[in-house]
Amino acid sequence: MPSCGAIVVVPDLQAAVEYYENVLGFTDVMFWGDDHKFAMFPKEDFELRQDAELAAKTARHTISAYIEPEDVDFTYHERKSNGAKIVDDLEDKPWGMRRYVIEDLNGHALRFAGAD
Repeated sequence: MPSCGAIVVVPDLQAAVEYYENVLGFTDVMFWGDDHKFAMFPKEDFELRQDAELAAKTARHTISAYIEPEDVDFTYHERKSNGAKIVDDLEDKPWGMRRYVIEDLNGHALRFAGAD
């Protein structure tokens, strides 16, 4: 089984994969597991796990992931034009990073940051 940095639990893996590919521009998805309930985007170091029961239990809690794209400005504008729900616009942070936050289709906060 591959390993990754961020793991997000979702109720519908196929819908989540489509969102991450079409809206966020993630690429090269890999599926695995006997029941194919796991998907990974190696370039983004990001994993989706289908578990409807766990997703329902955690629906009231925001799961947050932190991702460092190669070009934070480019990905911000691309994702915004693709209809991503931006909940915190791209801005310079005092700790020397440029950051923006997206809420995905399941309500998870995804923080994207890079050097300013």
